[in-house]
Amino acid sequence: MNAVDTIKAFLVLAAAAGAYGGLRVFQVKAKPEPELVRKLFHISGGILGLSLPWIFNDVVPVLALGVIVGGALVALRVVPRLRSGLGQVVFGVERQTIGELCYLASIGLLFWLTGDDKLLYSVPLLILAFADAFAALIGEQYGKLQLHMTGDRKSYEGALAFFLTAFFCVHVPVLLWGKTTRLESLMIGVDLSILVMMAEAAAWWGLDNLIIPIWGYMLLKSLLGMDAAELAGHLAFVLSL
Repeated sequence: MNAVDTIKAFLVLAAAAGAYGGLRVFQVKAKPEPELVRKLFHISGGILGLSLPWIFNDVVPVLALGVIVGGALVALRVVPRLRSGLGQVVFGVERQTIGELCYLASIGLLFWLTGDDKLLYSVPLLILAFADAFAALIGEQYGKLQLHMTGDRKSYEGALAFFLTAFFCVHVPVLLWGKTTRLESLMIGVDLSILVMMAEAAAWWGLDNLIIPIWGYMLLKSLLGMDAAELAGHLAFVLSL
């Protein structure tokens, strides 16, 4: 890792620390629900992750950042004094999860898998950052119709929020920056959002933070290679599920 990448990595770490510190101040001053703070951390991490392909050309500094941030998150989890203070941003919700580490792993894997293709990198990460967070918040506040799945408590309302948010996270970037027609981008958005929503509903223990972006990447890469007729057939099959 050269000197320029080292400076860039330091600035990214400083931005991450600033965002985390801001969330902790918000948590102490405003005393919001712990789930809200956790999901704001989730979204801010996704936004920071989205910037990485525009900052780095090589995967090494991204992996180095992942190791450093991962080590910090482990310390916040296992050191009692840290967990009861700064760690409340992430661990204020009592839940058995390795989601924060899966999140970091998914960013590193996406960066490595997608190379220079910023569309393939950005869309799955947008879904992870926003659709997953909104699904949890809507499900927590308004979820009445429970999904009877193994693991985390999830609802139909949360699943619907995930689908709607994921659709826009897919449709808008694909339409604006992809090489598809409006109809094709619409079908890709619906198709991918349904399949990733189903995967998210079935995941537990924080593994959705790894499943959503990698599954989303695989689906998007496949769907972008289809024409309108193939997409229509694939979507018909997905809807039948």
